[in-house]
Amino acid sequence: MFDIIGKRRWFYLLSLIITIPGLIFILLTPTGVAGLQFTIDYTGGTRWEIRFADANVTPEQVEAVFKQHGLEASAVKTSSGFIEIKTARFSRA
Repeated sequence: MFDIIGKRRWFYLLSLIITIPGLIFILLTPTGVAGLQFTIDYTGGTRWEIRFADANVTPEQVEAVFKQHGLEASAVKTSSGFIEIKTARFSRA
């Protein structure tokens, strides 16, 4: 049998070795120096995948339309022919 209780201090040490770097990264995140890079799931915003009737529409054209309206968006063409648009959370004016 494996003596788990007798080796509990080793398991505590192993747990600390795994947990402490994770906590450091979480604490460094708000400073922007290092840490976790939050995706749209945590920062807010919207993500669309659109296929236009005109297949010649480019991501640059989509970004230009957003920019004309004073909004910031990033657009990327996917391999399946869709254009993926990501926007930051819009503030109400």
